[in-house]
Parts: sequence; C-alpha cells; structure tokens
Amino acid sequence: PAGATGGRPRRHVVNRDAELLWPGVRAMLVEDHPVLRRILAQTLATLGFDVATVGDADQARAAIERDGCPELLFSDVRMPGSMTGIELARWVRERYPAARILLQTGYAVGDATGFVTLTKPFSAEQLLEAIKATGLAPR
Repeated sequence: PAGATGGRPRRHVVNRDAELLWPGVRAMLVEDHPVLRRILAQTLATLGFDVATVGDADQARAAIERDGCPELLFSDVRMPGSMTGIELARWVRERYPAARILLQTGYAVGDATGFVTLTKPFSAEQLLEAIKATGLAPR
C-alpha cells in the first residue's frame, strides 16, 4: 500500500542540522501522492516532528487505532479510500479532542469548518504558520 511498509506507517528521520521547533512531537501525514508525501514528511521532520506517513484515511485510522493518535494530524482532503480527509479529521476530533488537525487541498473544500486548511500549492512558511494556527506551539 502507498506510504506503508509491512502495514505500518513509514517513519521519517529528523534533520539534525535544522532548528527543531517541535522536537519529538508525533505527527501523521496522510497524503496519497508519493512524491508530495515524501517532500512534506521531510519538511515536517526538519521542524523536529517524528513523522509517520500513510497513503489514505483508511490507513490513518487503522494506524491511529493501533498506535494511538499523534499530536498533529496533517491530511489531504481528497484521497482514494472510504473516507475523505475531512471525515478523518472529524473522526479524530470526536475521539481525540486534544489532537491538532491541519488539512490541505488543491480543490475547493467542502465543509471543513473548524479545521485549519491550506490550499496547494503552499510554501514552507505557510505550512509553518498553519501548524501554529492549529494551536500547536513550538516547544
């Protein structure tokens, strides 16, 4: 499956030379495009996040049920599978109200009320500000 290794989310290593704003904070990136998933995971890792990646909302839900919820869920809105990113975000918010949720989309968003949403394409600076807008303060 895209983004997973042996049924487990793929892990991304921190760049030790960058300023770590969120050292060791668990994040899950849900993105169906492999190249974008790799780039975004590397960007999050350079900020200090311990990043797990999966290719769709179904894989994310299974990983969260198995491993617990990360502090930051960063999900695409439109993906293959039985759930959209918005449905995943609502599922997470209902069960893990302390989790911070960030959505991204290249399309018009449906009802993402209450969620911080980035429109693709976006810059690293816009990503940084969006993470902060979720309420997840640098450590």
